[in-house]
Amino acid sequence: MRVFLTGVFGYLGSHVATELLAQGDEVLALTRSPLEDDMATTKGLVPYRCQLTELKKLREAAESVDAVIHTAASDAASFQSINTQATMAMLDGLTVQQSFTMQAGTGVFGHTAGKVFNDSSPFNPPPFLQARAKFENHVFDFNDQHQRISLVYGSLVYGGRGGLIPKILRDAAVKHKQASYIGDGLNEWSTVHVRDWARLMILAAKRERRGSRKYFAAHGSVSLKSVAEMLTAALNLPLAPNSISANEAQEKWGPFAGMLSTSQQFSAATALNELSWVAEGISLERALVEEAP
Repeated sequence: MRVFLTGVFGYLGSHVATELLAQGDEVLALTRSPLEDDMATTKGLVPYRCQLTELKKLREAAESVDAVIHTAASDAASFQSINTQATMAMLDGLTVQQSFTMQAGTGVFGHTAGKVFNDSSPFNPPPFLQARAKFENHVFDFNDQHQRISLVYGSLVYGGRGGLIPKILRDAAVKHKQASYIGDGLNEWSTVHVRDWARLMILAAKRERRGSRKYFAAHGSVSLKSVAEMLTAALNLPLAPNSISANEAQEKWGPFAGMLSTSQQFSAATALNELSWVAEGISLERALVEEAP
């Protein structure tokens, strides 16, 4: 399969590229500079120099491949307009024989409140993710279900010395010599290793069934109190984990503190039943130990 991949040097995109190459696929990688051209070539990728604002070139790239996998992502307000136009340009370049798969974040579902959400659950985004939710709905509804469009969600993603939430929690724990959680810390998050998320992205891109689908990369769940305990052991911290208030969390963790007081639990049943996806990565606890500074 020939794939046009965006975000190839990012956290998820780099793992998608590695998995595609391992499966013998050709990867046309979006690059933005001579340095990135060289980096792509060294990795065995085919560089395609283009900015996300160059809509004609994005459309032409999409037209030339079997599948587009879009992992360039950000929740920054400045990125949303650029990303929307870029995504629509790539979708416009596809026929019903091609597929479009996009990285998505579970924050748009809001607090799952002890329930396990699935692909039919509605969005309930916090204010700062409302534009993102509107955008994802627009992508999902594009072209009246005739194309193969997949939104693939990851929640608490870890591994590969990355993952936003583990990094936020780990950096704060190192700085304060103590890991923390909000309130009783019993709010649960679905977890997945980044390689397993990447594998699900590729399975979604290669599926034969037409129409739009949502898939969740989820392999069990963990409470934020348990994560704090894992970090304490992995980092050999001198203090036991402690409970903090929402205001204290804002000071320690920044703008994502509000999300970390919620639950984010999702079912991977659709990915298992339709795509035979099975998580194979190491556990969160082991990853935190292996990635300890």
